[in-house]
Amino acid sequence: WKFSDGSFSTANNPVKTFAAAGNYSVTLIGYFGNCTDSLVKTIIVANRANVAFSSADTIGCKTPHTATFSNMSAGAVSYLWNFGDGITSTLANPTHTYTTTGNFTVTLIAVNANGCADTLVKPNYIKLQAPEVSINNLTQRGCAPFTWTFTATVNSVDPVVSYLWNFGDGSGSTAQGPTHIFSTGSYDISLIITTAGGCKDTVTVQSGIIASTKPAPAFTATPREVCAFNDVRFTDQSTGTVDEWIWQFGDGGGSTAQHPVHQYQDTGHFTVTFIAGNNGCYDTLRIPNYIHVLPPIANFELVADCAQPYLKKFIDRSIGADEYYWDFGDGNNSTLSNPTHTYAAPGTYTVLLTVKNNITGCTHSRSMQVIVADEDAAFTASSTEICAGSSTSFSAAMRHANGIISYQWNFGDGTTGTGRNVSHSYANSGNYSVILVITDAAGCKDTLAMPNYIRVNGPVANFNAAVPGSCLQTAVNFSDLSTTDGLHAITQWAWNYGDGSVVNVSAPPFTHMYSAAGTYPVSLTVTDAAGCTSTKTKANHLIISTPVAAFKTVDTLSCPGSGNTSLEQASYRWDFGDGTFSNAASPSHFYNESGVYISKLTITSAGGCISVKTKKITVKGPKGSFSYDNRTGCAPLTVTFKASTQNRSSFVWDFNDGTTISSNDSIVSHSYSVPGIYLPKMILKDAAGCTVPIVGKDTIFVKGVNAAFSSSTNLLCDNGNVLFNNQSVSNDVITNYQWKFGNGQSSSAVAPVQHFASAGNYFVTLTVTTAAGCVDSVKAIQPIRVVHSPVISITQSPNGCVPLRAQIKGNLLNPDSSVVDWKWSVSDGRVLTNKIVDSLMFING
Repeated sequence: WKFSDGSFSTANNPVKTFAAAGNYSVTLIGYFGNCTDSLVKTIIVANRANVAFSSADTIGCKTPHTATFSNMSAGAVSYLWNFGDGITSTLANPTHTYTTTGNFTVTLIAVNANGCADTLVKPNYIKLQAPEVSINNLTQRGCAPFTWTFTATVNSVDPVVSYLWNFGDGSGSTAQGPTHIFSTGSYDISLIITTAGGCKDTVTVQSGIIASTKPAPAFTATPREVCAFNDVRFTDQSTGTVDEWIWQFGDGGGSTAQHPVHQYQDTGHFTVTFIAGNNGCYDTLRIPNYIHVLPPIANFELVADCAQPYLKKFIDRSIGADEYYWDFGDGNNSTLSNPTHTYAAPGTYTVLLTVKNNITGCTHSRSMQVIVADEDAAFTASSTEICAGSSTSFSAAMRHANGIISYQWNFGDGTTGTGRNVSHSYANSGNYSVILVITDAAGCKDTLAMPNYIRVNGPVANFNAAVPGSCLQTAVNFSDLSTTDGLHAITQWAWNYGDGSVVNVSAPPFTHMYSAAGTYPVSLTVTDAAGCTSTKTKANHLIISTPVAAFKTVDTLSCPGSGNTSLEQASYRWDFGDGTFSNAASPSHFYNESGVYISKLTITSAGGCISVKTKKITVKGPKGSFSYDNRTGCAPLTVTFKASTQNRSSFVWDFNDGTTISSNDSIVSHSYSVPGIYLPKMILKDAAGCTVPIVGKDTIFVKGVNAAFSSSTNLLCDNGNVLFNNQSVSNDVITNYQWKFGNGQSSSAVAPVQHFASAGNYFVTLTVTTAAGCVDSVKAIQPIRVVHSPVISITQSPNGCVPLRAQIKGNLLNPDSSVVDWKWSVSDGRVLTNKIVDSLMFING
């Protein structure tokens, strides 16, 4: 298939997309052997209708709502409207009435005279919704006079044109967000909004504003001087209406009760703050150092000695204590401030410290639980000899387990565990040492290590088939690759060959014959002298096959370059008879010369089974070869081609430089003018129309050089140096550069620097020569210009008294062809750019 937009297809029934409107020719060429036929048809691709529409009635707040649609589609002759509510129309400019609220998507399909349709979809184009309003952030409470700025949230597709507020106190507002001041009282707040379509919505917030009078806070406390941790009762004595109480006791504690009770847990003077509220109107009373809390406060810490687990040292951390009484929980006591006590037996004891301050007469007590533990790490296992993959349970043997807070296990195989009783599974055979570390409540540790405590037995199953595949009704040998634990030999092998056959044997060999072709999983379970087992399964391990070689191709091809496609084979080695091969399943092959070829397919199954099929293929068409001399040289290079052919009627020579010629001459010449590497081709054609391309055996190497350069500058003042950048390129080795600078001097450097000493125009020439004798020269288009720096003088007239209007003139004393720019700087700040300045006014100076 050939399409006039430049694309093509070889599919039987192609699908073609044309990007633009127009008339396109489509050519179908059919081939059968050396016979061809073609058919040309014209496809007309028309423009779509350019659909467009609008409506001025896209929003509304009530139903029924009538919308008129304006159709702006270009070139359309028929229309289909969908108004989004289940109603359609075929009018050009319809009017539609909506009876329900919601958002409606409008669709217009326009069709032009060519039958081409275009579709425009406007999602949610018609929006019909009753307005909804709510007042934000109410109810609000505060002290009268209470000021509040109101805001509302409106949900409406129709614009709001008016707001009407009613503040509940006989006044109102039409502002969108009004501010109002309220006197004492509770007020219902109402708002009515009206939209452009005349729709309204009303909202009322009952008791939206509550403005109250401040209460007068007052309170007492009993007692005001108190021992630590004793109750202090606070009594509210405020006047006025109070419905909220906020207490701050000065020690970080607080309360919202009217008459709270509080215990101070530190000594000192505490400031009490009381806030009384009436419907959000608050007043505060703060009395500094109102409560005096007296010492003492009991406190202590325990210091343990892991080397003496029964000995406990108590450190006093009390505040304001003069007398001490310790009860150690075992019937013993002490009155020392920092006693040391030795317990007779492990256990949990409650230690109570009571302290007294002799000045205040206050006492205070604090207790602590003390755990006395004297444990040695010990453990047992439910079984110390197991099979790999099995588990054993470990149990820590403790006399007083309540004194131990941590158990850390190391099972010897890189894994750990925690807990008094744990279970662990060993994956591999071997001897494993187990370690237990216990930690008591005092942080004291004990460790027990049991070397080689657990013995894990068991083999590891593994196997392989002698070959990954086999032929049907051929015995397959399996190799046992299992390993033992080093102590117990394998005594039994259980094979599942995947075809329903399960065999238990006590010794090799292991052989099985499959009766059906297919892919089979194989499983082996081995058992050792200790009774431990291991299983290995390999999915798709073995392929049993019965290959039969077969392929399809035509026996005679009219022209070389035609293909044959092999079909229906299993595994493959193709010999096409022309010295080429393939391992593909269904290869395509092209014969480049006419002749008789024996094509052979050899298939080998995974099991080594072989099947062979051969066919004779005759390829008709012309044959030939050609030679050529003068394969390398400088451009232009003339090459003579000589052809030797059979069964041909014409030549086409392709010289690989963009030039082709048709000729019946067997000897032709061609001149290569551009340097490069070329591989020529001769295309033969016989009377039947078969064409054979014959590619030359050697490349033609056309050498050449392109001289080029640039200069660092083209203009010098008085004299100076110019750097010449050599930009010459060549596909041959350059052996010589010859520069001529136009001033009688020359250079053979690659990138010379030349000094130009006097004024003048100098044209530079570069000649480049390669190893093959190729030569190219280039002369600069623009010369190197050396010009004198300007020498100037100034004249002016007339002289006179200020203010003076005078003419000043610049004089170039060494003129040449250069363009001269003038710039005058006058001492009063003026800048002038003419050579002669007339009427220059001098005021003073």
